[in-house]
Amino acid sequence: MVGCSQYLYPIVYIFLFTEKQLGLVKEARELRHQASKLSSQFPQLVFDYTDPEPNFDRRRVLGPVAKLFRVKDLKYAVALEVIAGNKLQNIVVDTEVTGKILLERGQIRRRVTMLPLTQIRGNPISDGVIKNAQSLVGASNVVTALSLIEYDNMLKPVMEYVFGSVLICPDMEIARRIAFHPGIEKKTITLEGDVFDPQGTLSGGSRGTASDSLLSRIFKWRDLEVAAQKAEENVTQGEANVRAAQLRSQNISHIREALDNARHQLELLETQIRQTDKHRLRADLAATRNELSEFS
Repeated sequence: MVGCSQYLYPIVYIFLFTEKQLGLVKEARELRHQASKLSSQFPQLVFDYTDPEPNFDRRRVLGPVAKLFRVKDLKYAVALEVIAGNKLQNIVVDTEVTGKILLERGQIRRRVTMLPLTQIRGNPISDGVIKNAQSLVGASNVVTALSLIEYDNMLKPVMEYVFGSVLICPDMEIARRIAFHPGIEKKTITLEGDVFDPQGTLSGGSRGTASDSLLSRIFKWRDLEVAAQKAEENVTQGEANVRAAQLRSQNISHIREALDNARHQLELLETQIRQTDKHRLRADLAATRNELSEFS
């Protein structure tokens, strides 16, 4: 016999999951709100467009460069932002064809530069130059910009194009030595964003702190975006759990109904058997009496 607790369990389960679901929905909405609020601080990275053709696959548009990599250590955020400059706003697409139809029919409201993965090429610093620089100032005093970011391997051509040809040093003295040294002569940037170019140009001045930089804020936005997506996945899973519990509750109700019907049929059958046995006994008794009367 199915116990009462087995009938009640799915109901309690549904109630508890519904309560938990409300909390998950609230958490997901709050994280999404925070991510959207932070994203609004860099409108230059918003890329809105209409589908340039029917059934256009939006996965062909990867988005602005700034949102496609992660800074490993935020102390380098200012330097990396100076290196990338306006390229952070460039839009990465899969092919030149995609970029062309977007520019022609995507109804883009601002001027943008497209970076097709199939066309873009960088100029990364050779291992020989890196070794020369490290020998000159020490391995701990010079790093390639490219080594300071994380990105999907398919984006390597873009990242080499944006960051591949620049070195980063801790201070101006070391940066100057590297930038103008024969056999190295590469653009070099300090942690504060001072630029030393072997072509003879220098630039610098106050650029704010790493925590105030665009890349730092994007770093925080990315973390919020990941957390919001995870919370939304939890909401979806919670909804599936509730539906499964409801289905189990319905199945148990059907089982209980079938069991009740079976019991009723059994009772009817038992009654019929009893009535049949009585009828058979009466018939046997009558036959016996008839036999006795024949002998008397």
